Amino acid sequence: MGYGELLHKSEQRTISPAICVYIDANGLHELNNERGHEAGDLMLHAVAESLMEQFPKGSLYRVGGDEFVVFPAPVEGQTCEDRMRSASASITAQGYSISYGIAAHESVVGLRELVREADEKMLESKLAYYAEHDRRVRK
Repeated sequence: MGYGELLHKSEQRTISPAICVYIDANGLHELNNERGHEAGDLMLHAVAESLMEQFPKGSLYRVGGDEFVVFPAPVEGQTCEDRMRSASASITAQGYSISYGIAAHESVVGLRELVREADEKMLESKLAYYAEHDRRVRK
């Protein structure tokens, strides 16, 4: 099932527990401009692989050029922050960086607000990242 279809089908359902991680690959635009789209594709592949290693039973979706959403399985959600730290460390070890936000609730009706909350948290993380890092690619 695609991401849009999942959101639509969730609108009238109660999801319990509900966890969403919104991930953005930092610097994709700059990498594409400086090294070409093949380099950007390698980055996206590295991000996706690292996320799939940490959330093998979750639902991972690429929702934009450099954005991903994960709906971890309930057991994975119990250690979601630890799993995201591990994914981020793996991605950093490969010379890339991500920003992410996690939203978790005991129960929600539909997933849209959960995704919006995780996205807002990711944006805060991304702003903090770029406050400390130059946008130019250094790899």
